Amino acid sequence: MRVGFMSTAIIAGLAVASCGGEESGGPVTAASSPEKIADTYVSELEKVAGALEGIESADDAEAAAKIIQEASQSLEAITEALDGEISGMKAMRIFASRGNDLMALQQRIAASMTTLAQADPEMMTRISEEMEKLPSP
Repeated sequence: MRVGFMSTAIIAGLAVASCGGEESGGPVTAASSPEKIADTYVSELEKVAGALEGIESADDAEAAAKIIQEASQSLEAITEALDGEISGMKAMRIFASRGNDLMALQQRIAASMTTLAQADPEMMTRISEEMEKLPSP
């Protein structure tokens, strides 16, 4: 797992939102409001955190891996729609209002990954494979 990715993405605010969110009837794009982009990004991270927190068996780990894979695909699609990056100033505007939420999600994800690594290294390996695929900012 790229813990550095999560820290950098959240702390620096350079990560991007998932596609599939709606704003005026369409997907999130570079023209979307900072609030909408941040909201959809937080939504994707909430899905990942929730999936990780629910792992109690190998079946749960496989289900979580699929959720992480879907989140990764959504993040990748919006990254492409934004030409791969958001300017530093726009990123600051996007994530300024959601900084506390993003930090809390980062902590939930890190805690879940630590717990999983201690409880079942094999399931951790499977989850890590999908976490590695999350797009870098």
